Amino acid sequence: MEGYLLDTSVIIKDPNSIFSFNAESNVYISIGAVRELDKIKHGRDSKSAKARQAIRILDKIITSAKSGIYSNDETGYEIQFIDTRKHFEYADPELEHILKEHSGLTLVTGDTSLNIMANIRDFKSIKYDMEGTKMPIYDLVDLKKNVDLPSEIHTQLIRNGVVELDPDESFLEVIYPGQYIFPDRTGGVNYYVENGKHFLKAVRLNGAVYGVEPKNKEQRCAIDICTNPNIKVGAILGKAGSGKSFLSIASGLEQTISPRLHGEKLYDQIIVVRPVVTVGKTLGFLPGGANEKTKPLFEAVHDVFNALFENAPHRSGEKKKSSVDYLIREQKVIFETPTFMRGRDFKRTYIIIDEAQNMTRENIRMLITRVGEGSKIIFQGDPHQHDEHVNESNNGLVHIVKRLKGKNSFRPIILDKSLRGVSEELADFL
Repeated sequence: MEGYLLDTSVIIKDPNSIFSFNAESNVYISIGAVRELDKIKHGRDSKSAKARQAIRILDKIITSAKSGIYSNDETGYEIQFIDTRKHFEYADPELEHILKEHSGLTLVTGDTSLNIMANIRDFKSIKYDMEGTKMPIYDLVDLKKNVDLPSEIHTQLIRNGVVELDPDESFLEVIYPGQYIFPDRTGGVNYYVENGKHFLKAVRLNGAVYGVEPKNKEQRCAIDICTNPNIKVGAILGKAGSGKSFLSIASGLEQTISPRLHGEKLYDQIIVVRPVVTVGKTLGFLPGGANEKTKPLFEAVHDVFNALFENAPHRSGEKKKSSVDYLIREQKVIFETPTFMRGRDFKRTYIIIDEAQNMTRENIRMLITRVGEGSKIIFQGDPHQHDEHVNESNNGLVHIVKRLKGKNSFRPIILDKSLRGVSEELADFL
């Protein structure tokens, strides 16, 4: 028996590590590692979330295995489970037992102490690179992106744009009402339930929003969330440079200061909320009062507004309104921190919660209760770029998607492509 024996620390840190080896050696996983994953999965932190992701991957593997052996066509090697049929209180002694019984195996671990032990006892061992592994956002919120549709449904979608579904269709078992999916050769499809009937609808837009054209099918769905008056709560998750702020702010301007989209202005004002998260000094050390202290937090948002004003086509009389300073003076655009949202009720207001991954569940719950009649609220952010008091799986943004997915007036979308430049792509490896 030759190949790689994976330690639990590797599987938890990077559940996809199972598929990260070359085609010349097989991968082995002990029953003890599965037991450890089962113990860890019940928490709310990122470690528990990755344990759950790993268990789902292992479940797919064992379901597809023949005689306990799973052959992966993509990787070119086999994945096997080892059951020593002995009881060990912890996984490490079991790993040592397996290495003694099978000298051809190489232990792969992210645990420095276990790696030292293996080398002292002359077992073959390598240290797994534990840096730079991030759980995909789709896995963080338990959503599927690509779903195979039956050919007849696919054809009807392309031809008619909307299809009524049999609620017993098997692919509906893996998606939620309100979810956007991306079948082959289809630009983006929304699954929803209305009056007890199930539908798939192709996402089609009528032109640009405030001069912004979607650059991919995911952005098209994000604009659909932001401009559909029937959607009261939305969430846009994505990496830096994926277009979250541009799309949400452009959609807000289109519906607040311009009647072009719906024939009327749906909202009276735009409120942009950002948590007080700074790099370096806290706000208490910054000079000035509340407005002066919070102004640096919104510089990036100011930049988005100004870029949109420079590029958007304007009708007669709109040009003078196209400056963020003018809109602030007229109370058409308001910048706030979560603290100043408590106890308020916003009607006919388009609310953007930026950097929502840096908010707690309590913050999110408070903010969503501020949404009054005729208002919409959009939560946006990148779960991987979080502050120290939260983590990638336990934060307000991920929480709201996991709790509200499947609800009728809620829609989430994930923008997984950065369009800003090479540096943002490189940041994913840091």
